[in-house]
Amino acid sequence: MIDLSVEVRAIDARRRLGLERLEIGPGALERLESIVAELVAGRPVAVVADATVIDGPDGPLKPDVMRRLARVAEPRLVDLGHDVLADEDTVATATRLVRDAAAVVSVGSGTITDIAKTAAGGRPLVVVQTAASVDGYTDDQSVLLVDGVKRTTPSQWPAALIADTDVLCRAPQELTSSGFGDTVSMFVAPADWYLADTLRMGDGWNERHAFAARRYGASLLADAERIGRSEPSALERLTALLALRGLVMGAAGQTSPSSGMEHTISHLLEMRADASGVAAARHGRQVGAATVLAAALWEILLERLDAGEVGDVRLPDADTVREQIDRAFAPLDRSGGMAAECWRDYGAKLQRARDEDLARRWEGFRDDWAQHRPVVAAVVAGPGELAAALRAAGAGPAFGGDPLLPDESAAAWALRACHLMRRRFTAADLAVYTGMWTDDLLERVLARARQVAMR
Repeated sequence: MIDLSVEVRAIDARRRLGLERLEIGPGALERLESIVAELVAGRPVAVVADATVIDGPDGPLKPDVMRRLARVAEPRLVDLGHDVLADEDTVATATRLVRDAAAVVSVGSGTITDIAKTAAGGRPLVVVQTAASVDGYTDDQSVLLVDGVKRTTPSQWPAALIADTDVLCRAPQELTSSGFGDTVSMFVAPADWYLADTLRMGDGWNERHAFAARRYGASLLADAERIGRSEPSALERLTALLALRGLVMGAAGQTSPSSGMEHTISHLLEMRADASGVAAARHGRQVGAATVLAAALWEILLERLDAGEVGDVRLPDADTVREQIDRAFAPLDRSGGMAAECWRDYGAKLQRARDEDLARRWEGFRDDWAQHRPVVAAVVAGPGELAAALRAAGAGPAFGGDPLLPDESAAAWALRACHLMRRRFTAADLAVYTGMWTDDLLERVLARARQVAMR
């Protein structure tokens, strides 16, 4: 079991972790009243939630939370309705509705938590986690929609997290398997971060942050079947690992320890669903399947780097890339706002590549590959191993082979476009800039994912 108190002390934070209380385990909800009483006893509290009915150990959870809070404060429900998106209008509405409160309590999903972390505006925030579904409950960043594009933005630390396994066990299995899928990004994302930082295309590489969660990778994979059965002890371990990942991202001041190419693919698929007016698949479930794609790409990169077969960096013409971005995103947003937002980030990435003389830095990295390989190899797991674990946890490992995931054509679009969405440099960008990003390569990645999914 992860001892979060030990892990928090071990994190070499460049800035103070603002999350003061972590209550994870059976009966954690019993501490809600005392936590809120210490923060704002007798004062107004805004309870941010959506219209989803959530089961708790004593009946529907939200009425139970309201009853508990009424003993120590003046709770008022801020119900954001059905099918909530963390877009600018919803955040503005939530911000307006909590402005008279002394504190905020969020009850619900990662999206509700992201909105609450932004709307709280510096007020004490208590997060009541309702599923082991994502790792964004414990950091000070929120994923919001900006002009239809998923963007990670600074928000605020929760003052406390309450994750009662008696609640988490009642969450739909689909949410729990999504949490498992979100967590397996640890097997590729830190490699993207290391690559970017070493090439001066990223910042802040910290080995302790990069491997804080990855050290528990073998235990996570061994727990896959128990997580698939929602066994309470396995759920508690998964929840602690998700919490650790969030804390590390907050300590690092960026999501790079847990978010690379695989998260970009998932964000693109969510943007596509939102633009089409259809329900998006679960974020973590998509991340899990996208991690198999990213692992397949890293597998190819490792083979070619070992063989000395990765070419020189040749940066594209800015106008050419802008046209690519316009073509990729025009079907989702005819106004051009989405493409413009993506170009703002990609343009900054391309300019940094020129300023840092990426071509020269890549030559040095390639020449010193024997020194870099152990770090990358310590992160990256094989796509087959990951697919088997995702299958055991109930998180279908392949696009097109799982009715709860987008089909392979959507995944192929997101894979092809993933380097165009944001300024973060990943293995996909390296493949693009070295001339590897061809139709043949993309089909090989997709075919590898199909292959391991069928085993």
